[in-house]
Amino acid sequence: MTAPEPAPEPVAAAKLAEEAVPVLAASVKAASVEAVPELAAIVAPIGELQEMFRVAVENNIEQSKAAYARLKSSAEEATGTIETAYKTASAGSIELNNRAIDLMRDNTNVLFDFVKSLTGAKSFSDVVVLQTELARRQFETFSAQAKEFSGLVQKVAADSAGPLNAAVAKGLRLAA
Repeated sequence: MTAPEPAPEPVAAAKLAEEAVPVLAASVKAASVEAVPELAAIVAPIGELQEMFRVAVENNIEQSKAAYARLKSSAEEATGTIETAYKTASAGSIELNNRAIDLMRDNTNVLFDFVKSLTGAKSFSDVVVLQTELARRQFETFSAQAKEFSGLVQKVAADSAGPLNAAVAKGLRLAA
C-alpha cells in the first residue's frame, strides 16, 4: 500500500487558484462570444413566434370582447322587446276582460227588463210577442257584440305582436 499524498500547502493552493481563475474566465468569455451569434440565430425565431402568438391572442381577445358586447346588446334589446310585448298583451287582456264584463252586464240587464215586461203580460200571446222580440233583439245584439269583441281581440293581438314583428324584421334586415 502506498502512502497518501500529502495535502498541498495552503499557500500553493491559493496561488494555483489565482492562476486558474483568469484562464478559466478567458475561456468562458471566448466561448460566450463564439456562441452568441449562434444563440441569437436560435433565439430570434423563437422571439418572432412569441410575438406572433401574443398578437394572435390579443386579436382573439378583442374579437371575443366585441362579440360579447354584440351578444349582450342583442339580449338586452330582445328582453326589452319581450317586456314591451308582454305589457301590451297584458293591457289588452285587461281591456278585453273589462269589455266582456260590460257586455255581460248589458245582456243581464236586457234579461231583467224582459222578465219585468213579462210580469205585465196579460195573455199568452203577449208573452210570445215579448219572447219573439227578445230573441230578435238578442240575436242582433249578440251579432254586434261578437263583431265588436272580435275586432278588439284582433287589435290586441296586432298591438301585442307589433314589437315582436318589428324585432324580427330588424333581425332579417341585419342578416341580409
